[in-house]
Amino acid sequence: MHETGDAPGALPRGPRWPSALVGLVVLGAAALAVTAVVRSIIGVSGPVLPYSICRSGHLVGELPPLTGSRVLTSWQFAPLATGLALVAGVLYAGGLRRVGASGRAAIWPAWRIGSFYAGLGVLLVAVSSSIAVYDMSQFWCHMIQHLMLIMAAPALLVIGRPLTLVATVSDARGGRTRRILRSWPVMALTSPGVALGAYAAAIVGAHLTKLTDDVLSNVWSNQLEHLVYLTVGVLFFWLVFGDEPIPWHLSMPGRVLLLMVAMAVDTFVGVVLLESTKPLATIAHPGWGLNPIDDLQAGGAIMWVGGDGLMAAMAIGLYIAWARRPAETRKASVFERVRTGLQAERATSVTSASGAGVIPGSTPLPAPTSDAMDTDDRELEAYNRWLADLNRRR
Repeated sequence: MHETGDAPGALPRGPRWPSALVGLVVLGAAALAVTAVVRSIIGVSGPVLPYSICRSGHLVGELPPLTGSRVLTSWQFAPLATGLALVAGVLYAGGLRRVGASGRAAIWPAWRIGSFYAGLGVLLVAVSSSIAVYDMSQFWCHMIQHLMLIMAAPALLVIGRPLTLVATVSDARGGRTRRILRSWPVMALTSPGVALGAYAAAIVGAHLTKLTDDVLSNVWSNQLEHLVYLTVGVLFFWLVFGDEPIPWHLSMPGRVLLLMVAMAVDTFVGVVLLESTKPLATIAHPGWGLNPIDDLQAGGAIMWVGGDGLMAAMAIGLYIAWARRPAETRKASVFERVRTGLQAERATSVTSASGAGVIPGSTPLPAPTSDAMDTDDRELEAYNRWLADLNRRR
């Protein structure tokens, strides 16, 4: 019998090439960053890498009319985004294989796995289909692409619980992933305020500032915007759909409220664009498409109606999924806890001798006295003690 060195119950050791692949990606990104800084210092202009790395297969500014058939047949190759999506897909599959070999595959049902790969599919469609081919010459295409990158793809990816998969695989082999995910930097980065602020800043900054013209006239700025949108979307939807091993876990009303506030941001930006009369400086706006003002206003309508529609659909789906959970697995909200406390208080007034209606682990509520005036004061004091006790246990 050969010794493997693994602890009992640990996941089987897999090949080390996924880690090497991630290391190469990080090394390449660092090399590009250093190259860009050096070029800036010595005064070299132009892109660090050719535009074909981002989008290959068409010439920006020399596009044929976007007819119904070209919506389906116009495609480009996005090597950088495609490569990153393939790396993510392979790593996810490798993690599933190792988790499955340990008998823990039930954590990832087929619909979660399908959601993750559907998210990668939406990402590839956003950067490779006709939406991407025309995103720098038709603002309404650009806006559809934004909704795919900051809402649809991140939500689907997060539902696949990739962080939980990484933590399960890592910690079963002595890793410290869960400890890192619960550290204070991650707590700050994934807090509701930061996630919502980043979402609002990305939406407003990309559409209502001078950045818009730069993004629509520079291929590399356009690609950086895609990365920012995807990152911000993932941070935001971790709190809404994730149930990941991060410090923040919102109740169902909290998640819906987060969606509603984000919807207000989408509405504001959409209405401003819809009423705007100043055209954008896009690359060679073609004569066959909408005129610049109509194109801008169409993009605003897409942001308003499409963005709000997606958020509303997500909120409804979130509530339905939560309502179908067994009662004991739902994360109780503050409202539910108060309601439970009130029910316990009423039950205690009837059956205080047996202790029925008291929440386990909380301070029992005293039975009412015969003096009606004293009873009101005692009930108020007992309720305040119950709230304080509940606050200590959170």
